Amino acid sequence: MNAKSTSTGKPKTLIAIPAMDTVKTEFMTCLMALKQAGEMSLTVAQNSLVYNARSDLTLKAVKGNYDYILWLDSDMSFAPDLAQKLLEDAEQGLDFVTGICFKRTIPTTPTILKTCEWSCKPNGEKEGKVEYFEDYPADSLFEVAGAGMAACLTKVDMLKHAAKHFVGSPFEPLPGLGEDYSLCWRLRQLGYKLYCDSRVKVGHIGSFIYDEDIYRRQE
Repeated sequence: MNAKSTSTGKPKTLIAIPAMDTVKTEFMTCLMALKQAGEMSLTVAQNSLVYNARSDLTLKAVKGNYDYILWLDSDMSFAPDLAQKLLEDAEQGLDFVTGICFKRTIPTTPTILKTCEWSCKPNGEKEGKVEYFEDYPADSLFEVAGAGMAACLTKVDMLKHAAKHFVGSPFEPLPGLGEDYSLCWRLRQLGYKLYCDSRVKVGHIGSFIYDEDIYRRQE
């Protein structure tokens, strides 16, 4: 499925940044260098509850008649062509595609998942289980069971569908899962496929930048 036509015939993308109270300088440097890809606008939602921020940003995208949301966390570093590459993937018919991101820990792990499960047991206990995709294929486009949304492109129509199907926000955390993995679980229940493009390198800014180089060196 290709993007809806805009007045220019180009996809219309909202760059959506959920933020707490600070934005990293390195992130702003990357954001200012980001190359234009189609029609792009920028908005920030400041909220201590990330799932509420993501819900507010999605509503803005729907009201603004955007085709895509480019989600960027305010502590990430990325190349200027990030939006271009993810949009190229999306226009092949993908509804959800992320770059390769990593946790801000040592040892670090990728935030993409090989499995993402959630269940409610007969006794009422609710449980979420994930398996990180540590042996992901390098420099490839491949399917995942879930992903963090620190540098991720999603189709707005997909999020509208999820909001209609599930009561409340599709980002509302399920017990045992964060808001991003909870969305991924719900999307897969609706039949959507999720992808990672490990050619799109993203760093996690901390005391140093946690990226693929750090991940490979610790193996």
